[in-house]
Amino acid sequence: MSKYERLFNRYELKYEMPLDEARAFIGGIADYMEPDPFAGSDGKYRISSLYYDSLEHDFFWEKLEGLKFRRKLRVRRYQDSDDDFCMVEIKQRVDRTVQKRRVQMSLSEAFSVLPAPKDYVTGEIVGSVEGVDVGVLAEARYLVASYDLLPMIVINYTREAYQSCYSSGLRITIDSNLKCRTHNLDWSEPTGGEHYFLSPNTAVVEIKFNETVPRWLTQHVADFECTLERISKYCHGINELVYDRQFI
Repeated sequence: MSKYERLFNRYELKYEMPLDEARAFIGGIADYMEPDPFAGSDGKYRISSLYYDSLEHDFFWEKLEGLKFRRKLRVRRYQDSDDDFCMVEIKQRVDRTVQKRRVQMSLSEAFSVLPAPKDYVTGEIVGSVEGVDVGVLAEARYLVASYDLLPMIVINYTREAYQSCYSSGLRITIDSNLKCRTHNLDWSEPTGGEHYFLSPNTAVVEIKFNETVPRWLTQHVADFECTLERISKYCHGINELVYDRQFI
């Protein structure tokens, strides 16, 4: 299998705001930022992520309870790509630090190692990590066994991404058109029947950095009167479709 591992250590600041306000926020620092070179001609791309959780939604509750150490397992696809590749990702938070470990492979390879959506009903664990010398996959299977993880929900959104012209590791993303579904978890059918878990006119702005936020950005956030929020797209989706908006 063709694959590679990558490790990211970073901090994330998240803000929820109207989409036009989010674009004005980026417009106000245009001299410091440039579009992500991997985005499409319009500066956007679609992200689709399949999240795993237990039947009791342990990862959902760990987030809502604010545990200092918590993890998520997901399979992520970039839907504008013609390739059938995906990323198996483990996103881990240790207090304020976010660590992301991931490995790239084909979708069929990912579902040969992790429980595939077709196994959702039975809960059967398929595949094996035997002969696969990749730490991310071994840890993913450990999480599957420890929590009895199953494919739970797909989260879709459109991303506009920008990177700093001057500060290494600084990225700002605007995520909009935020939808979720609990069917067609393997992307085998045309997308349809999805639910917005935030208003169509709402965006999630994320500031991602390695060590510190530059002074010019700190001042811009203050001038814009942005309110820091603990936003989890996964939790919003589960709250929307499983708990009928009871908890968020």
